[in-house]
Amino acid sequence: MAKTFQLFSKKYTDVDFVEGVYKHDRRIERSLFDHCQEYYDEKYGSVFFAGDEKKHDIFQESFMVMWKNIMQGKLYVENGVLYGGGEPFKAKLTTYFMSIAMNKFKEWLRDNPHATYTDEELAMAKQLYEQWNADTDVMDEREKKFEILEECIANMPNHCRQILTMFYYEMKSLDRILDELASYLSKDALKTAKYKCMERLKTTANEVYDRYLAKA
Repeated sequence: MAKTFQLFSKKYTDVDFVEGVYKHDRRIERSLFDHCQEYYDEKYGSVFFAGDEKKHDIFQESFMVMWKNIMQGKLYVENGVLYGGGEPFKAKLTTYFMSIAMNKFKEWLRDNPHATYTDEELAMAKQLYEQWNADTDVMDEREKKFEILEECIANMPNHCRQILTMFYYEMKSLDRILDELASYLSKDALKTAKYKCMERLKTTANEVYDRYLAKA
């Protein structure tokens, strides 16, 4: 079933969005922009680790790429079916948009390796990001991985959830986390706890994803 988006009691499918953009329907263009913005804001913190200072730029650049791809016929509608690359388009449009945003984020990391992180923080962020992207070519499966990742973090022991949320989502340094969490006596102890929580998260998430694949 095609995904729809509600705007002023009007529902648009992904086919409607692509057709509307191609025909320069300003209302549909605006609806698609809002649709992608809402989805992007919801997923941003658990996907990119880039900090809010880059959030707006990544979105704007990614939306323009998708808009140009529609205008250039890389995404098109024929007989009521959405196509991409000459084949029926199987992914949701939001997932396609996020794949473009992920590539923009990777470009930013390559060009600005120290813009947000210390060497250690950058390595940890890239480790988690690449762990969940390098082996996945299908966009819907990639999206499922991020959903699993978010769910696993939410169900981790409280100390792990606190550390990972503060470090990756809130972009706080280890020194600041140490100040806010009175349960750790030293930075080394906090580093050890963070490492163990990361390993636990990766193991649990991979197990959940394997079970998901077995049922698919």
